[in-house]
Amino acid sequence: MQRAEPGISGLFPVILFIVILACVPVFMAFPSLDRDDFTQPGGLVIRSVQQSGESIRVTGTPVGYPGTSREIEGIAAVPAMENQNAIGFVILSITPLVGDLAIDTDSMGLALVTKDSVFLLQKTREKKVGPGEWAIVRKFNLLPGKSADADDFLEAHEVFEILVSLPVTLLPGQKGTLVFSPRHGMQYSQKLAVPPVIRPVTLLS
Repeated sequence: MQRAEPGISGLFPVILFIVILACVPVFMAFPSLDRDDFTQPGGLVIRSVQQSGESIRVTGTPVGYPGTSREIEGIAAVPAMENQNAIGFVILSITPLVGDLAIDTDSMGLALVTKDSVFLLQKTREKKVGPGEWAIVRKFNLLPGKSADADDFLEAHEVFEILVSLPVTLLPGQKGTLVFSPRHGMQYSQKLAVPPVIRPVTLLS
């Protein structure tokens, strides 16, 4: 008597077809997941890390002072032009974005962009700032009971207050932009809008 070969159930092809259909979207998705996205500098994940690394932000509202020679936070400040009806100096506070590494402020670029020109600013450690110079005037830590390090590396939770002597004075109604450029990070722009009236202490919102 001939032994019967096991046959394929009529239900099996249907099940196999359903399984294949379910797997198609998964296989189609693989080409779009480029391995470089996770391992190379051009990839999405690495790129997002690089862009957030060494990035800063300005905290609070920048404060402007009239363009007359004066002492600000213990620093002798000299304006580009003596004019009490224009903004000659700006004080603002910078801090790293959450989770960022230490930012070397010695290698950080800073520029003033106006409607007509771009001015590169220079950092100084002197007790005097002249036109086109900026200096760190105060350091503190956002965490209770902690203080900022003595070095000029801007680290997590630290805030540096900086004084800028503008290379040109800004008149009422004029606008400018301070552009911070960490060496390996993203640029950060802070707009300076001078109100119609210059006060001894003017908020530049």
